[in-house]
Amino acid sequence: MISLCVFGQGETFVPISLGGTYTVDCDATGPIFFTDDNSGSQDAQDPYSNQDYTITLCPETPDTTIWLEWTIFDLDGNSTITIYDGDSDEADELAQGSNNQLDGLVVVASEDNPTGCLTINFQSGANSSGDFVAGI
Repeated sequence: MISLCVFGQGETFVPISLGGTYTVDCDATGPIFFTDDNSGSQDAQDPYSNQDYTITLCPETPDTTIWLEWTIFDLDGNSTITIYDGDSDEADELAQGSNNQLDGLVVVASEDNPTGCLTINFQSGANSSGDFVAGI
């Protein structure tokens, strides 16, 4: 596991393309955002071209859980994000969305999830467009 450390009060961006497993500092003083490859910029990432990224976000502290609050979710119909309740894409599926289906949704790792992790997969078609940002 790679630990994602946050220092000071600045924002931290975790782009989907980093992949792998990241430990999120839930006690960070600044906000942490899960993003597309734009790292939270105002411009939509256009185009996405046949991307397939998977990242797992895990809490730093035992007996805690990861949650995502989608503040921007605007993908085209050829792109999909799937969120799994655990530390791999073999875990139970919690949510899946395209277009604006997850906009405003809060997704929380379940009490039955011993890791507290969420795994997120992003797949896009050729010349897909849109962007996404979620607070962690």
